[in-house]
Amino acid sequence: MELKEKLKEKRVNLHLIKEEELENTLEAIIPPDSRVAVHKESLGISLKLNRETLYTPLPKETLTKATHGITGASSIIAATGTIVLSETDGYGRILSNMPETHIVIASTQAIVPDMAAALKEIRQTDFPPYISFTTGPSRTADIAGKIVHGMHGPRKVELILIEYRQ
Repeated sequence: MELKEKLKEKRVNLHLIKEEELENTLEAIIPPDSRVAVHKESLGISLKLNRETLYTPLPKETLTKATHGITGASSIIAATGTIVLSETDGYGRILSNMPETHIVIASTQAIVPDMAAALKEIRQTDFPPYISFTTGPSRTADIAGKIVHGMHGPRKVELILIEYRQ
């Protein structure tokens, strides 16, 4: 599977699950003492977590204190392992970049073959003001050419794909 290999290469942890396994999967990924912030607009579902959980919209100062940000995804690009988040409120960008861990929850239906297909999906809606393309955890070589993870975004990315059932 091309997507699975790309995600592994980009250091994204993939969890392929059935819908009824979602809460248990989140409980396994998120340590008990974590502060979780959820982007309601992109997710489209409600979650029941045994953790302190914040839901957008909230003051940005409050959201920046989250250890884990949970968002949905507009598309997942199979060719590159890129997660596409399109939104109208800007909170998804905060929750995908500020917390140490970004958790993405999407259906397997969100998988598209390439960038052109992802952009076509976005164009079918009212074009959103915020579009993010994320390919793995943050990494930079700004200082002395040495790779550093988590400098400008999350150190860890977890992708939960829910198997689509007709």
